[in-house]
Amino acid sequence: MTKKPNQKMTLDESTSSRDKDVHPDNYVQNCIEKGITQFSIIKGLPKTISRCIRLMDTPDEKMMATYSAITVAGALMPKVWFNYDNKRTHLQVMVVIVYPPASGKGKVALFNLLLKRINQEQRESNNKLLRVYNLKMKDFQKALKNGGFPDPPEKPSLKLLTIPGNISSAKLVEQLAENNGNMAILTIETEIDAFTNMFTSPFGGDNAMMLRKIFHNENISVMRKTNSEHLEAENPKMALLLTGTPIQISSLFKNNKDGLNSRFIVLSGAGSSDWKDVQPSESSVPLDEQFEQIGNTFYAIYHHFKELEIEIKFSEEQWAALNMLGTAWLERCIAVNEEFAGIAKRHVNMIARVASTLTVIRSFEQKQTKEVIHCADIDFKTAVGLLKHSFESALDVFTKLPEEAVVKDRSDEFFNLIPESFKRKEIAPLKNTLGVSDRWIDRMLVKLVSQNRILNISHGNYEKQTVS
Repeated sequence: MTKKPNQKMTLDESTSSRDKDVHPDNYVQNCIEKGITQFSIIKGLPKTISRCIRLMDTPDEKMMATYSAITVAGALMPKVWFNYDNKRTHLQVMVVIVYPPASGKGKVALFNLLLKRINQEQRESNNKLLRVYNLKMKDFQKALKNGGFPDPPEKPSLKLLTIPGNISSAKLVEQLAENNGNMAILTIETEIDAFTNMFTSPFGGDNAMMLRKIFHNENISVMRKTNSEHLEAENPKMALLLTGTPIQISSLFKNNKDGLNSRFIVLSGAGSSDWKDVQPSESSVPLDEQFEQIGNTFYAIYHHFKELEIEIKFSEEQWAALNMLGTAWLERCIAVNEEFAGIAKRHVNMIARVASTLTVIRSFEQKQTKEVIHCADIDFKTAVGLLKHSFESALDVFTKLPEEAVVKDRSDEFFNLIPESFKRKEIAPLKNTLGVSDRWIDRMLVKLVSQNRILNISHGNYEKQTVS
């Protein structure tokens, strides 16, 4: 539903300018103004998701589990999509859970167990593919020695669902290219530092940039002169689930200016200072065993949706709610800080992603096989409640981020002065041209290597690269 640029949309507006027969006011007010309680959020979840929630103890743990289960479920539906702003949009979300130490965040690690059976199956399949490839490669090399001219065997695509957070930029692009848009990637880390340490290393400097592109499923292309290597990650999809303490958040989001923060669902809280009874009952079953059991359902979901393309459609009332909520949130963000506008816009987009995920899970439970599914009202309202909570958390967390320091970046100037290929000693005169030290040049080389702008082909030898 579109509005004229100079026409203000308010929460009291009740009709669509395109369809006067639609009166979404009660629906919108229910979604936006009243919202829903934490209890009703959990009560309204599909059974597959709520099974995970019931295993948690405290209200904070239950909310963490809600966001976690939805993130994992969305990663198992690579070909489910909806049309948002005339663009095909997929369901994967990035979530960060921010709580003080000893608040129950560690239980998020249990959600890895939901995928244990899937990961084991993928490892076995990839190992089999590699064995066959290695045998073909031996035959190929043998034929070459005997004077033949055989075609080399094609290296198999080794798809993976889960990858660790401690991953280099080159490996992340490679795995996205291996999955080729046909499988999403999922990363779960219970310590933000395990993921962000790569941000400042020479090998992971592009990870933040790639996350921004992955959110929009934008192609990532890397070309290297050496071996004429060209990696193309088409339609990349990645779900991310991180937990950490408030002090760790600034390692993930350096500031509010690059837009990475606006692409995350945020759950924050104070936790509880009360002691929890840790004695198990005689009949209790360890949580890891229970999560592995629930993992059988997630295994079935994975196989059901891995090749199934489904379009999610929203009703006129739901679109009206999204548009009105977006207008209200955008006004509020701009009033706080104009740089927060992206938080409002992308949170509305993520309402649609979460609602779609819940509806697709519900359709699986009901054994539906439709190619087009209409978003259920209960799932839409649940998604609004979850993202309202995230929106408030995001504003609270991101207003505390430091302002970006104004530092003159001379990397472009340095890059333009160096030749296409060179040895370190050959560019020594640049320290006089730029008025810098040898150490500054060494630091700049490390930076450009981390950004994939130059390649360190051997000790002291470099070549420029083309990266898009």
